[in-house]
Amino acid sequence: MAGVSYVLTVYNKAPQLPLVIEGLRRQQGGFEREFIFVDDGSSDGSAQLIEREARDLPGLTVLRQANAGPSWALNAGLARARLPFVKALDGDDMLTPRATEVLLGAVAETGCGVAYGRFLDFDPAAAGDPYAPFQAALDRVPPPAVRIERPLQRLIEGHFFGNPSHWLARRDLLLAVGGCDPRLFVQDVSIELRLAARSGFALVDYPVFLSPSAVGSRLSDNQLQTLHDLNRAYANFCAEHAELSPSLCRKAAQRLTGRAWRWARRHAGKGILSADFQRYLMAMLWLGDPVELMRQSCDSFAGPIRLPPADRAPPVLPSA
Repeated sequence: MAGVSYVLTVYNKAPQLPLVIEGLRRQQGGFEREFIFVDDGSSDGSAQLIEREARDLPGLTVLRQANAGPSWALNAGLARARLPFVKALDGDDMLTPRATEVLLGAVAETGCGVAYGRFLDFDPAAAGDPYAPFQAALDRVPPPAVRIERPLQRLIEGHFFGNPSHWLARRDLLLAVGGCDPRLFVQDVSIELRLAARSGFALVDYPVFLSPSAVGSRLSDNQLQTLHDLNRAYANFCAEHAELSPSLCRKAAQRLTGRAWRWARRHAGKGILSADFQRYLMAMLWLGDPVELMRQSCDSFAGPIRLPPADRAPPVLPSA
């Protein structure tokens, strides 16, 4: 089996890290491995805990950066990865023991550059082995991987392929697409869109990680930030890919302006005379520039939106 670089992004995850590290330690399979943690300016001693608790992991690297967000943190880790495959992981998710082995098998079965699996919710505060409640699901034989046809179209139409904890990808592919969009704070979707434009995706109906059900400090809990960055990710991606069919861009604009309009209506009391609704109406009638409509739809998410730092350069990935 080809080697795997594990890249974990961490921001103030000290309470969850012992379980995360244990999940890494329990990965089955006879492949070379290295472990790269990127501490994104934690103030709770996360970096020191990693250096102490994960010192037995082979090829351990702990990178530290001033807080810039998970997009930059993931790119910083990808830039240091050296092995043929990358298994990304959020800093509070726990890989299941066969996760890497199963995903590598899916890549080999299908010839895809990306493989992804399912997840299960777990209570990180529960006593005992966190895998125990799910042993039956984890012991079953994973079904054959399924090649997802037209993954880019499915993503643009709203099908969810998961965040980085779900997938494993070829390193050369990740470098070729440039990693995450560095203009965005949140890493979700921008990197999956880029991967889907270059490669097939393979799905394995098997749980590859456990997701904490009640942590309280997850960036994904901030819906305002997450939805803003999702809309911006699609707008940026469509602007950069002139080869996309006009109908696909229109579908994206309809979905994203609709999401923005619903947010503005629920959270800001906007009505049908608002710019939020007008953008949605134009998208539904196939009027206007769909990319510009998506860009403008980000204005519907009014509030404290974080952006990557403007006072320093983003991480640079090596060429593939």
